[in-house]
Amino acid sequence: MWGGQSYRRRMTLGKQRKPESKHVWFRFSLRTLLLLVTLVAITLAIYEPLTLHFKAVHFFSIENTLRATRAHPEELLYNIEGRDKAVVCHVGKVRIVLLGRTHSGTAGGFIPIAGDQPRRGSNTSVTGEVYFSYLYANGKAACEVHGFPFLCKAGIVEIKEQSLNSNSPAVVLVDADDQILKTYSQ
Repeated sequence: MWGGQSYRRRMTLGKQRKPESKHVWFRFSLRTLLLLVTLVAITLAIYEPLTLHFKAVHFFSIENTLRATRAHPEELLYNIEGRDKAVVCHVGKVRIVLLGRTHSGTAGGFIPIAGDQPRRGSNTSVTGEVYFSYLYANGKAACEVHGFPFLCKAGIVEIKEQSLNSNSPAVVLVDADDQILKTYSQ
């Protein structure tokens, strides 16, 4: 008969076929799925470090607007300003960037790093809140900006066991939980 099959055989095969679904599903192989998941994972792994790097480079390029009119060998110049949804504290050429915090206006002065007399200093907001303070004794000044502690001594700024030369440009990005996210220098 037609193609070697009987009429009855052809009819029973036709009845066993399932009706076509109205929904169209994408069909892809397991290899394609693995490749897609790998690409998404790589993209997510690269995104955060790359954005931190770009933030660090951005804050690295910011100029300190405060200048000393004379040399101060026994003191470090500091300047605090609010910028780009962060608090930027310039200590010498080191910039401590506290992300996710705000500061209105600018404030600056000098942190003692040498001398025999213990000294203390602070800056307060109009509401009376202390946003910067230092306590100097024995060649070290324990400082705190918006609750984040660091230490200054002759030519060095120490931030959580990192020693940075205060005469070399550097940026330290700090999150809202006081964790160092990235340190960038040239």
